[in-house]
Amino acid sequence: MLLCRLHPAREVQQRMHTQLQQLGSTTEQNAALLQHCAAYDPQGAATRLEALLHAVRSDVLTRREAVALISEQPELLELDFGAVHEDEQLLLVHKPFQVRMSAPSRPAGADSPDEPSLHEWLVGTHPSVMTAAGTTRVCHNLDYATSGVVACAKSEGAAREVGRLFEARKARKLYAALVFGHPAWEERNISARIAVTARKFRQSVTKASSGKAARTTATVAARGRLVLPPHRGKEASLLWLTPHTGRRHQLRLHMAHIGHPIVGDVTYGADRRSYRMFLHAAALELPSAGLLGQGRAGADGGADGGADGGGSGCADDAWVRGVAPLAPRGWHNAFTPSEPLRSPAFWPGAVGELLGSGSQGALKGIRAADR
Repeated sequence: MLLCRLHPAREVQQRMHTQLQQLGSTTEQNAALLQHCAAYDPQGAATRLEALLHAVRSDVLTRREAVALISEQPELLELDFGAVHEDEQLLLVHKPFQVRMSAPSRPAGADSPDEPSLHEWLVGTHPSVMTAAGTTRVCHNLDYATSGVVACAKSEGAAREVGRLFEARKARKLYAALVFGHPAWEERNISARIAVTARKFRQSVTKASSGKAARTTATVAARGRLVLPPHRGKEASLLWLTPHTGRRHQLRLHMAHIGHPIVGDVTYGADRRSYRMFLHAAALELPSAGLLGQGRAGADGGADGGADGGGSGCADDAWVRGVAPLAPRGWHNAFTPSEPLRSPAFWPGAVGELLGSGSQGALKGIRAADR
């Protein structure tokens, strides 16, 4: 499901033409860039272009850098929301990269574009997850730069239950990450503590006992090389990441800590040249037993999730499950493996389901691995 088309196609095309002219592209470049834009949802591409223009006006990018970014990495223009699972209690959706959970309030007269947000999309397409107060029951957070599955609830009871499942570490999560370098290991557990602070955006790893415990399991899917123009030919690896705790920026910090920062991570990897951060919440499963009977009646409300991980006594078929394949084309636009792609042991069908058409699977085994 794509962003709502709020403008006629011709008007949006004209808007993109004007935006490209403002970026300083030549007539020849303009025609080529418009062809790139045509491959994506027009309203979404126009929104991405507006964000690029704002970055240029704010001196974050030069005009030349912005034009080169679109020319060499047109996937930047994609802005594709979608529902990946829906039942009477829950809606699991896909959040695109570089999209906020909710748009920040803007001071009057502020020179900044209207930002797309998950909240805005849900209000326009899935009113069943809205409260009477106009908020949406989004049950946990996903970083602005990260794409992937997010759980939303259709009732206060369901929202509370999802929050409880996250807090009790009964949610199963699997992330995919593209990292720099070739790990010397096939699987590794990272337990570096994190000095959590709400005062700063950037978090840090610490040896102090005051740091919060954090644990991540990283499994190599394949080693290979990047094909992204700014990093073409550099060694990189596709990893499966399972967070067993839910600290802010945990996966990004842990990957940087072990010497394999995530491609596109500006904060912890100093990579400002990739069009996105290649971290994706590929799958989420929640035990359905506690959600049964959580009717849609009751007062409106919401809940925030806590930690991630596994640990439930439910049978493998008693799960609410949402899967968001890696896009576009299983990240083949960014990475070429030099060895066969491998699924994690707990999900034999992951490669087929997340990187291309293939078998359906389930996140079997995370429960045991997390004990």
